[in-house]
Amino acid sequence: DGYTHNLYIGAVRSLTVSGSYLWGADTGHELKSRAARNTITGNLISDGDSTASYSIDLPNGGTSLVAGNVIIQGPSSENSTLVSYGAEGLSGGSARLWVVNNTFVNRRSTGTFVVLADGSRAHLRNNLLVGPGELTNLGGTRQRANLLVGPEGFVDPDADDFRLRAGSPAVDRGVRVPERWRARWEYAHPTRRVRRPVVGRIDLGAHERPR
Repeated sequence: DGYTHNLYIGAVRSLTVSGSYLWGADTGHELKSRAARNTITGNLISDGDSTASYSIDLPNGGTSLVAGNVIIQGPSSENSTLVSYGAEGLSGGSARLWVVNNTFVNRRSTGTFVVLADGSRAHLRNNLLVGPGELTNLGGTRQRANLLVGPEGFVDPDADDFRLRAGSPAVDRGVRVPERWRARWEYAHPTRRVRRPVVGRIDLGAHERPR
């Protein structure tokens, strides 16, 4: 009915989602939050073949970190946006968003990975983009070390396993991120998180490749 979100959080002080598997929403979003502070780290968020809308919807903005997630938009998704920020007005007390070391996968024919409302103070760093689409809609957004890649550099993309293979162009390509906004967790199936290892220069995307 348009409200069938897998997780819907109202106007609370803060939300943390970590080490979780959100998948297969019917028409609604995989995750929607009106919290003033959002920390979304080390998760697998995948539509599968469902008719989900946004993968992550933060309609009122808020101080938000989206880091270390594998986020997969399915071919039947009803919306071409993966992450939406401030679509209903930046009334969450802050317009600051960091999107760091995620692996974004778009299985539709078109799309935008991160859609930002005017006035958003967003930083997009070290993200991997798989599939068609623009990184963001908002000109002037701070962007560093975001890379469009094909599926061949991952362990088993057909099974939603987006760990890096040896020789991936994502290895050792990352840039530094302020400590508060770093990706510290990786998702480990099913439904847990593990510490992201520190191995030389940081890799792009949601997983650090062991050496």
